[in-house]
Amino acid sequence: MYKKTEDNLHKFEKQDKFLFLNLFALDKTFKMEKKYQEMIENRDLQIKKFDFQSDSAKTTEKLNKIVEEKTCGKIQNLFEQDLGSDTRFVLLNVLYFKSPWLDEFGRIGKSDFKLANGNIKKVPFMKLSDSEGIKYFQKDDFSIVQIPFKSNENSFYLTILVPDNDDADIKNYISNMRYIASTWFARVDIRMPLFKFAQTHKLKKILQKMGLTELLGNNPDLSEICCEKIKIDKFVQKATIAIDEKGGEAAAATRKRIVFSCITRVISLNITRPFIFTIREHQTATDLFTGIVYDP
Repeated sequence: MYKKTEDNLHKFEKQDKFLFLNLFALDKTFKMEKKYQEMIENRDLQIKKFDFQSDSAKTTEKLNKIVEEKTCGKIQNLFEQDLGSDTRFVLLNVLYFKSPWLDEFGRIGKSDFKLANGNIKKVPFMKLSDSEGIKYFQKDDFSIVQIPFKSNENSFYLTILVPDNDDADIKNYISNMRYIASTWFARVDIRMPLFKFAQTHKLKKILQKMGLTELLGNNPDLSEICCEKIKIDKFVQKATIAIDEKGGEAAAATRKRIVFSCITRVISLNITRPFIFTIREHQTATDLFTGIVYDP
């Protein structure tokens, strides 16, 4: 399943501004178990040798340069400090996506956005009316809208889930993203904020709290990878997202016309409160970038 998904994503990598890299950066003295190496090669992960022991600072710089180039400069200095001479390997997963909208938004100036703490903030908004390809779903107290990018085969969408209630706790709605598959083509007038952010997350403690205590502990069993006694020291994620009236850019075209011959009702969706978003590739049902916007 993983291999099929990655093969499909490689197809889009060649056709759209979508780049990704899975890289095992090994110290040149590190010996990986043969079966494990064959397994990751079958999954199309690259394996490259570096010199951590003799010059870890230069190797750290090289890895930062790889990430910077693969994300078109959007992510710089992923590793803010020297990784150290005792590093045996680094697993890099890099995604970059940039695409215009299928139908471009128009910027409409600043409007009110209610923050999670109840304060009102004036932020830049944009509007899209009578666009082709928008999908929509409404259930109980939330709505889901999918807005297509102008990618090959119109396969990439920005999906947004927004509660109906200003005072709703957006975290309680995460599980409702499963209703993405229930969306259908509709006429939707959308008003939403532009948003962008860049964040760095140190995930080791978070993942330990989620139950990965043995894998991320001081004495994990990683014998399938190598015969050395090793442990996972750092687990870092750095992401940058920018969505505006021109399209989307994140650091994870054939236009098909859809005729709304029997859709007469126009739905108005005004996104003025915190919301969940994801950038999804629909042919593989792969969510490339996911987050919650509290303060655009």
